[in-house]
Amino acid sequence: MGSEGAMHADRDRAESFGAVAEQYERYRPAYPAELVADLLRGDPARVLDVGAGTGKASRQLAGPGRSLLCVEPDPAMAAVARSFGLDVEVSAFETWEPAGRAFDLVVCAQAWHWVDPQVGAPKVASVLSPEGLFACFWNEALPHPLHDAVAEVQRRIAPDHEFGVVDVGSSEDPYADDLRRAGVFSEVVLKRYAWEDTVTAADWLGRLATRSDYLRLPAGTRAALLSEVEAVVASSAPLRLPFGTYAIFARRRSEQAFEPDLIT
Repeated sequence: MGSEGAMHADRDRAESFGAVAEQYERYRPAYPAELVADLLRGDPARVLDVGAGTGKASRQLAGPGRSLLCVEPDPAMAAVARSFGLDVEVSAFETWEPAGRAFDLVVCAQAWHWVDPQVGAPKVASVLSPEGLFACFWNEALPHPLHDAVAEVQRRIAPDHEFGVVDVGSSEDPYADDLRRAGVFSEVVLKRYAWEDTVTAADWLGRLATRSDYLRLPAGTRAALLSEVEAVVASSAPLRLPFGTYAIFARRRSEQAFEPDLIT
C-alpha cells in the first residue's frame, strides 16, 4: 500500500504509539550497519529525521561534527528521544516549519507511510541541499513458520480485525512510485538489506504489542491475543527470525549519483 492505502489519513492509528513510547524504544529493532554506512556515505553534515519516534535511527546516524534534528508528532515519543540527548521538534512533518534550514541527508525510518505523499515528497526536496539524499526505510519480517502460527492465532482471537504491516518491496512499489511521480527527484533507487534477529519470547511479545494493529484492539482482546501468542512462541525461544530492511533512496539532483545495488 502507499498513497493508495491512505495510511497517512488514519491519524488515530498513526498517532497511537505515544501510549507505548517506552515499550517501543525497548522492543523495536534498530537498523543494519550496512544501511547506516550507505546513509552516511559522503559524511553528511546536516541530518533531518522525519517521524523520528524514539530516535532509534537518529542515534545510529549521530557523529562528531554532524548536526542532527528530529521531527516527531507525538510528544511522548519525542520525550523518549530527548532523553537520549537528541534535538527534537514536535510537529507533523506536513506542518513543520523548516525556517530556511537545509539538510544534506533526510531520513524517515519506519514512518513514511504515515506522511501524506502529496505534501511529504515536495517538502523533503525543498529542505535538501544540492546533491542531498532522502531515504525512507522499513524493517520487515521475512517468511517464517512462526509468523504463520501467529497469524492463525490472530484470525482465531480477532477474526474481524485487520492485521497487517506496510506492504513494501514489490516490483511495483507504491512508495517509490509516489516519489517518482512527485517530479522533484532525479533518481529513485531501491535496496534490501538481509539480516537475522534473535529475540526472547518476551521481547517478541513486547514488539507485537507496540504495533498499531495491536494497539487498536480493545484491551481485553489484545491481552487474550498476546497470551495465546505467548503460548505459541514460548517453546521456540530464543527466536531466530529472518528480517529484511527495505530502503528507498531518492536524490534531489543527478550529479554524483547514489548507486546501491538495485533490488532484483
